[in-house]
Amino acid sequence: MILSRIVPHRKRERQEASSDESAKHKERNEFALAVIVALFGLVGTVLGVLGYLQSRESLQIARESDSRAVRTEQLTRQLEVQQYLAEAWDLMGGEAGTTSIQRPTTDDSKLELARRLIVDKVLTLAPESSKAHRYYAVYFYARGDFRSAMNEVETALKLDPSSAEAQYDLTRLKLEVHGTPRLP
Repeated sequence: MILSRIVPHRKRERQEASSDESAKHKERNEFALAVIVALFGLVGTVLGVLGYLQSRESLQIARESDSRAVRTEQLTRQLEVQQYLAEAWDLMGGEAGTTSIQRPTTDDSKLELARRLIVDKVLTLAPESSKAHRYYAVYFYARGDFRSAMNEVETALKLDPSSAEAQYDLTRLKLEVHGTPRLP
């Protein structure tokens, strides 16, 4: 009789132990699954942040590249303008390293070529170029059109009020038009 009581009791203990193990195993599986889901979430977040950082870096590189391209274009335009101005200066009788022309050329074909360079090239590329307006004034001066020459020098002074060359040219033109002032 005692044996009959012990066997079912042990059987019950085994079932309870098995049930406890099953519950613990189920808990461990659920915990492991939660850890795996959290890890995948973390990996996804890290990959998302890395993708964002890479796209930001790519955008920054693209902006820098665009900025360099714009700067290169500006420098190229400035070099073209300087080249055209130097050629026009030579055609009108200017000498390298000088800032004013004492006796401009009277050769109409050279003056016309200089005008085309200044108007068609330089003022198209750089309408705000004070130097281009000064050179255009020299063209008008050589043609004897002092009023237009003064207008161009005044435009040059508006664009660059500190230009000593433009101040000199304006004073010279005023003396040419109005004559030398006489002292009382």
